[in-house]
Amino acid sequence: MIEIHKKMKKPPVKILISYLVIIVIFSQLSGLFQNLLLAQDLSSCDLNLKKAEESYFAGNFAQATEMINQCLRETRISEENRAKAYIILTRISLAEGDITTSRQYIEIILKINPGYQPTIEEETPKFVNLVSEIKAAMGEAKSDKSSFNKWILIGAGGVATTAIILLVTARGGDHDVQDNNLPEPPPFP
Repeated sequence: MIEIHKKMKKPPVKILISYLVIIVIFSQLSGLFQNLLLAQDLSSCDLNLKKAEESYFAGNFAQATEMINQCLRETRISEENRAKAYIILTRISLAEGDITTSRQYIEIILKINPGYQPTIEEETPKFVNLVSEIKAAMGEAKSDKSSFNKWILIGAGGVATTAIILLVTARGGDHDVQDNNLPEPPPFP
């Protein structure tokens, strides 16, 4: 058995290093290829959103909605493109007079980007007012919830404080009450 081991040659270090380098190069190339595919997907969504916006401005709401839905079905859509898609869908639903759907889309936009606040230069006054109205309603809901939680904490604190005071001041009936008076002070000289 020792003879077999001696007869087997060890691969030279240079060959092992070259194999390692080849593996590293292929792994880097595969990562680059995946990034290119991701960029292509994102650019196709960007392109769909631009075409959808053009269709919206041309009054072709059905075509714009279909393009946006194609973009939203993609698994690798960026948050920015997702918000942009819902902004265009909100414009379409407002143009069609569907306030309920518009509100739903704006709520989705605000979940994606809570700081979203369009200006009148960017959107119609109706759109801007609806966003402000929904943000105010969401703020009131949060404030009502936090106010309720605050009152629960205050109530629980009051109950706990009362219980502690009762425990400290209560003396059991069977216990001898000791006179804990202080001794008389010494007379003045």
